Amino acid sequence: MAAIFAVAMFAGTRLLNEEFLMGYRPITRKIGDAIYLMLAHAQPYLAIPLFSLATIPMVFIVQLVILAMSTNLPVGVMLVTTMVAAALVEETVKSVGIVVLAEHGRLHSLWQS
Repeated sequence: MAAIFAVAMFAGTRLLNEEFLMGYRPITRKIGDAIYLMLAHAQPYLAIPLFSLATIPMVFIVQLVILAMSTNLPVGVMLVTTMVAAALVEETVKSVGIVVLAEHGRLHSLWQS
């Protein structure tokens, strides 16, 4: 809970500015912009591991909620549902930082000519 509080405080200090709060955009764009504002723009190769490290407690809580909700299912279905949902949540959160930085043009591929 302390780690989630620390991440929430950091996010609050980065996001509470007039431009972000008063701008009208779709919710998906607002979430992407919020993640982008929390990342270190000058050092994207350091920002991605730090973002992944900071989101571990939140991913763990979501996976526990998935496990708690799936206990009402039969045992075979529960196991498959829990494993698939947990993997989906974990891989999605890990890739969000990379996608946001690439969307804002901060990552450059070695394969670009």
